[in-house]
Amino acid sequence: MQPNQDIEPSIQKHMSKMTSPIPGSSLTEDPNMRQAHLSSPEFTVPREAIEYVFINLMEEKNHTRLLQALLDENNVLEITQALLFKGFTQGKWNPDLMILLIEPVAHIVMAMSERAGIEYDLDDEDSQNYNAGVMEQAISSLNIKKTDKEPEIVKDLLVEIENSEPIGPSLLEMPEEVPEEMEEQ
Repeated sequence: MQPNQDIEPSIQKHMSKMTSPIPGSSLTEDPNMRQAHLSSPEFTVPREAIEYVFINLMEEKNHTRLLQALLDENNVLEITQALLFKGFTQGKWNPDLMILLIEPVAHIVMAMSERAGIEYDLDDEDSQNYNAGVMEQAISSLNIKKTDKEPEIVKDLLVEIENSEPIGPSLLEMPEEVPEEMEEQ
């Protein structure tokens, strides 16, 4: 009898494509052969991790590779992501610290790029164009029509707001009389 005889062929085909480890398999591995990212991280303090990244990037071979990556038109966030994920897989930091390191490492990459006189892109232009397209779709779905009169409309609204009387007292104002319920508390 075959072990997978009761399973439909379409499900067998789908399951054969799954290459990820079985959930919990890391708990049954040999403790002496653990993967680096499954053990305690080397760095737990952001400042120490930032110093490590900076010193590592200042080494001649790493510095050259970083600048070459920028010249190859990789954007800053792609490089930052690659650097931080590599550190995570090597057990340098945990995922939480990796998230905290995104901004400082991106600034280091930008500073090194500026120092070398290399122009850089912070993010993908495609995502910026996509976001602009989404915004235009949202505006068109609201049936808001752009006109040359928009600045006049805005000015009229501002004048109307300035001339309007307040609806009531501000919620931040101290009330003149304190309600009895509040006095008892």
